[in-house]
Amino acid sequence: MENIYSNMVTNFKKFESINIQPKVGDYVIADRASYIDNIRNDVFHISVGKLINIYESIYEVEYILPRYIFMMYGFENKTRNGIHYSTFNFRLNDIKYNSKDKEELEAILASKKYNL
Repeated sequence: MENIYSNMVTNFKKFESINIQPKVGDYVIADRASYIDNIRNDVFHISVGKLINIYESIYEVEYILPRYIFMMYGFENKTRNGIHYSTFNFRLNDIKYNSKDKEELEAILASKKYNL
């Protein structure tokens, strides 16, 4: 019984770093519904990006996505070491979640996918 309690406390502790002011190097889940159409916005709802730059009130986020996503939605496709990525600019209120731990945000996406 003690082991179950200990695991629950550990899991709750993991999520303490979510939603602190975003910093360069953090992972983010963003929503740009007010800026682009809903079909393209779906990409942001199912993906975790990495915050690579902050200038003034703009947060530049890098997304690594399969090449077909870039072709399907017309996103700018950059390649580094054979990996396809693109960067997108967001405002602070577009960033719904941020964390230093990518797995925390992937757990949030999974819970939303399965309506948990």
